[in-house]
Amino acid sequence: MAKSKTKEEAQEPQDPNTLASFGFFRDEIADPETGVRVFEASTMKDPESNSTGSYSLDYDLVVPFPEGRITEVYGGEGTGKTTLCLEAIGRALASNPTKRGLFVNMEKSLNMSLMRTIRTLIPFIDDLGKEDCRLWVVNANTGEQALEAMKRFAELVPGGIAVLDSIDAAQPEAIMAGAIGQSAMGNHGKLMSDAMRKLVGVAESNRVSLIFVNQIRDKMTPYGDPTETPGGKAVRFYATQRIRLKPPTKADLIQNASGETIGKLINYKIIKNKFAPEGTEGAFPLLFKNGIFREQELISQCCNFGILSLGGKGGRQVLLPNIDRKTSEFLKKDGKTDGSWMSQFNAARKLLLDPILFKKLDSELKVVLENARTNAASEVVDEVQDAE
Repeated sequence: MAKSKTKEEAQEPQDPNTLASFGFFRDEIADPETGVRVFEASTMKDPESNSTGSYSLDYDLVVPFPEGRITEVYGGEGTGKTTLCLEAIGRALASNPTKRGLFVNMEKSLNMSLMRTIRTLIPFIDDLGKEDCRLWVVNANTGEQALEAMKRFAELVPGGIAVLDSIDAAQPEAIMAGAIGQSAMGNHGKLMSDAMRKLVGVAESNRVSLIFVNQIRDKMTPYGDPTETPGGKAVRFYATQRIRLKPPTKADLIQNASGETIGKLINYKIIKNKFAPEGTEGAFPLLFKNGIFREQELISQCCNFGILSLGGKGGRQVLLPNIDRKTSEFLKKDGKTDGSWMSQFNAARKLLLDPILFKKLDSELKVVLENARTNAASEVVDEVQDAE
């Protein structure tokens, strides 16, 4: 009696041309229990974004602080890293009533006065301590505790946004328990490397935006970049976006008419971005008592794109258009560029008292920026085709 063939022997390789197309492959590979998902490449879409609060930074990033991805914000002291992340949380919570936010306060520097400078955060600060609170703050003592909090949040709160401030402060337990000055080389980098491997998958599957704040350290080398970021190289490899904030110079300080310093221009450079070209630089205004000054930035961008014009004495005053209060339509539209900082600042202060005009200019600018981004993308495609 002939032996029956085993399953492996009986199964002959099939011709790829006779397979049931994509459905066959998906049924063979996909496994809900292990989390393996298979889908057609044509169905992939860019993840949803979370606004940074800055028009120019949003425009340069294309998909700012994307859901399901890791973003690193780093820079020197006083560059607005924490404020930018708080602004992102506030705008994310305000844009979606189901969204939740987490701030892991490793540096122990977060305070209520700082949080109240972020106008979009104020409604959610008042909910702290309530059962339906949408903004949570974690004070952790070790890096393991902080990263575990980020992981649990990503697992339990789909579509949320979480910030760790900062990577350098999230030191391993072995370092925190040791004596001051005790050497523990490589422990911090190993901790972050292990954490990134776990966080990247959880964040992607639950559409959670993870933002890591990092500092800058000087390194003793005569070659290349003299600065580096703590925590090893794992974060920069796993990050979809890396944004470097630069310290403001004396010329970047914002002063009012009486000469009092009330804010500063924050210069940024996009070091890594998987949605748009890297290396883009820009700046946004930051007021000490109001966070990112969106009104001034709106005026500046509207002047640059010809939505607003200049006039008045010397032709350097920004002319705000008249608007129909019932239909929210412009009664008069202008179209020149440039303008002094003080003129833009004065016009921006008027926008603070006129939410209808602010909303109208905001919608007009978003349309112009979207068209500019589309045109820029088509120009890149044309250049590639011409080169071929």
